[in-house]
Amino acid sequence: MPRSIDLEPYKAEIISLFQNNTTSADIASHLQRSHRLQVRERTIKARLRSWGVSKRNRTATSNPQLHTRISELFLNQGLEERELLQVLQSEGFQISSRTLRRIRTQLGLVRRTDDPVQRQMQEDEALKYLREESKKGTLKGYGRGLLTSHIRGQGIIIARDRLFNLYRTIPRGSTSP
Repeated sequence: MPRSIDLEPYKAEIISLFQNNTTSADIASHLQRSHRLQVRERTIKARLRSWGVSKRNRTATSNPQLHTRISELFLNQGLEERELLQVLQSEGFQISSRTLRRIRTQLGLVRRTDDPVQRQMQEDEALKYLREESKKGTLKGYGRGLLTSHIRGQGIIIARDRLFNLYRTIPRGSTSP
């Protein structure tokens, strides 16, 4: 039967080493040298798990200020993924590109979709807005970039090229519905 090693007296030291990016193998070696304790790397990993210690920063996924800021930057400023990440990190949010992508998807902030129903809804909403604005003359002379920024500022999310293709189908100065 495997013997159980009591690591509780060394818990604070192990956690501290782990959080300072020391590997489990190095922690096991340290315990051997410092305390003459024979511990395997696997035991260290298991104990850290049981203590609930992880290197992952899970606060990003539950931070409402971060979620609000992502929505603002995505919708109002139309920033791309790379730009979003740079702005958020410069504002002090600790977030990885993978976490940003996951949060954005959870918030429904996607530009492309494979779902034909959702895709059609995006196009219908964009087309309705484009027709209204075309009647007013607001969008006259807009290119892809400016048009995309403008429409995302209105909270309408659609891929840039799909949006521009819709825009080109609308007769200029049209009053048709």
